[in-house]
Amino acid sequence: MTSNQEESLSQNSRDGSPSPVDFSYLDLPSFRQIYSHQDPQKMSFFVEGVRCAKCLWRIEEGLREKGLVSRAQVNMSEHVVEVTIPQGGSFQAVAQALKQLGYPPHPIQEPEVLMEKHRQQNRQMLMRLGVAGAASGNIMILAIAVYAGAEGFLAKGFDWLGFLFFLPVLFYSAQTFFVNSWRALLQRRASMDLPIALALGVGATLSFYHLLIGEGAIYFDSMAVLVFLLLSSRYLLYRWQLKYLSPTYLEPFLNVEQVRVWDESQGKSQPLPLKDLQPGQVILVKPGEKIPADGKLLTEQIYVNSAVLTGESLPQRFLQGGLCYAGTQVHSGEAKILVTHVGPSSRVGKILRSLERQALDKTPLISMTDRWAQNFTLAVLAIGSVFFAFYVFVDPAEAVKRVLALALVACPCALVFATPLTQSFSLMRAARRGFFIKRAEALEKLTQIRQVYFDKTGTLTEGQVKLRKTWPLAPSSEQAALILALEEISQHPFAQALRREWASQGEQNLEDQKVILEELKEVPGRGVQGLYQGDLYELKASSLERLEDLPQADQALSWISLWKNGEELLSLGLGDELRAEAPAVVNGLKAQGYQVGILSGDQNEVVHKVANSLGLSEGSALGRLGPEDKLQKVAEQTKVLMVGDGINDALAMAKAHVSLAVHGSMETSLHTADIYLSQPGVRPVKDLLRLSRETFKVVRRNFAISATYNVAAGSAALLGWINPLLAAIFMPLASLAVLTSSFWGTAWLRRWSL
Repeated sequence: MTSNQEESLSQNSRDGSPSPVDFSYLDLPSFRQIYSHQDPQKMSFFVEGVRCAKCLWRIEEGLREKGLVSRAQVNMSEHVVEVTIPQGGSFQAVAQALKQLGYPPHPIQEPEVLMEKHRQQNRQMLMRLGVAGAASGNIMILAIAVYAGAEGFLAKGFDWLGFLFFLPVLFYSAQTFFVNSWRALLQRRASMDLPIALALGVGATLSFYHLLIGEGAIYFDSMAVLVFLLLSSRYLLYRWQLKYLSPTYLEPFLNVEQVRVWDESQGKSQPLPLKDLQPGQVILVKPGEKIPADGKLLTEQIYVNSAVLTGESLPQRFLQGGLCYAGTQVHSGEAKILVTHVGPSSRVGKILRSLERQALDKTPLISMTDRWAQNFTLAVLAIGSVFFAFYVFVDPAEAVKRVLALALVACPCALVFATPLTQSFSLMRAARRGFFIKRAEALEKLTQIRQVYFDKTGTLTEGQVKLRKTWPLAPSSEQAALILALEEISQHPFAQALRREWASQGEQNLEDQKVILEELKEVPGRGVQGLYQGDLYELKASSLERLEDLPQADQALSWISLWKNGEELLSLGLGDELRAEAPAVVNGLKAQGYQVGILSGDQNEVVHKVANSLGLSEGSALGRLGPEDKLQKVAEQTKVLMVGDGINDALAMAKAHVSLAVHGSMETSLHTADIYLSQPGVRPVKDLLRLSRETFKVVRRNFAISATYNVAAGSAALLGWINPLLAAIFMPLASLAVLTSSFWGTAWLRRWSL
């Protein structure tokens, strides 16, 4: 790539496409290499004109209908669409299609470019608002003079001056209403801007006609103020959209506002806001604190709890030069880390960023709201047209005034915005509590749940399993080394328990018993296996016949056995404690009408003991279930919430109506689970079910507010009780009422988010 090309591409990154029409540069290999997120089939665009959830549907469906993309995902808060094209596809064609749909695109690469695009859009909105405000102020001064008694040539002159001041309002400030309406008509759809554009067009034409003939009502003052108020309302919605619409998971996940930046020259650290941290700086992290960014360890060694990324609950030793990741926690030792990646570019940031982008994908509720808003807009146009057709013969000026007021006062745009906003607030509140919801649709589905199934180990129980007994004999050093080698790749609580039990012994007494296994693998729900010196060793559930020989008191333990070529060598009995909150959670769910059950791979005796402790019948607590068995049980029910670990329960979770992973690796769990809990325990299950109910209580309330307002205000407009100026005032006030309802939610939601 030549220097001229590089300069051109740099200019493109700042200003968007090189020309209004030519997008051919998007398919240049050199450009793709810079802008395609390390994936030559993927690119992100900042798109103009995204104002409501309907825009998401229009962009996604429009691109898919043309067969240009295999995936299109819109982030409404950032006005960014990320597209993935098939092999042989063209980004040029995608950009042209976006422009035809009415959303001019600009390729983006770095967050700074996106921020600059938002600054440009914010500046443009403020300029239109400023022109409308200045012009309407001057028009009102002239109109007051006429209303105060100016007559003849003077009054005529004031009216013509008002007309001249109105021209920049009509052709500049109000341009967005006409452009959006025209683009929508080209796509054969109704825009919510269409009634406003029609009202402004008819009002301006009629006023100009009355100005020419020297008689009749002139609405330049009312319409100028109207445009100013409408743009003010739009600007308020835009700012709320940027600030609140997209859930931000990274900040509550890290829960860090300041970091310590190490100053080598002074030999001490200085506080710095996390948002100002840059790659290349050295940070100091003390025991018990989360690491705020990815980086290279400079300290000789530390121990880190990496459970959130690996699922391993035991602290892991990191040596100098090793890579540390944001979100993990320093367990012991003071760490100096050379920062390599911060914020969204960190490993956990990329995971959470992908969740944020998926969070408000089109959900059934948002789709329903969009359809309602579109049908309502068409209904308002139809009612206004019918009324005008009849009333124009009674009083033409009054007919125009009332239809204009109707078009302005009856607008569903606030409701269209309020529904995803309400969902976004709930997602953010959940994130602050450590509950990461992959898609807002899961909130909708939670309201439909009838059956809740829990895995047992590590879910209803503490997960801190301990080795209680060995049978018939304790393992030899070689057998213990074999067991540790087999469990090396597993994150199951049983594996973690054995590592805790024998970790020190393995480092000291088993040093000479090094075991290197071949073809080592884990079969979820079945166990682990590997080859050693030509023999197949397995660690899996004990045989039923062997369990019958155990004393009655020991049968309540969970038993696994070491097998060699199909022969059972020895068994290990492991026990776990029930979580303290589990009985209250299960009883609370039952009291609310949910059916509660247990699906476990443990022996029936163990599962039934847990069920009795929770007040569940033995028939609802099933043991000795493999992954396929759990899948079948979930498939037999409808509207199931499956609560498990995201690995051994992956099949059942994929089939469940909603799935919730309570521990383990975030990265792994979110492949199969709809919701990931970064906190231990099952109390969040009850909280999440309540969150879904409270969220949709707010949504229903918003519908009621919007419907009541639109019917009452629309009727008042047709009856002549509300003039266009009052309609312009009521419209943003109604929007503010719905948005305030969404922002505050219910009293419980406010308390729960603290």
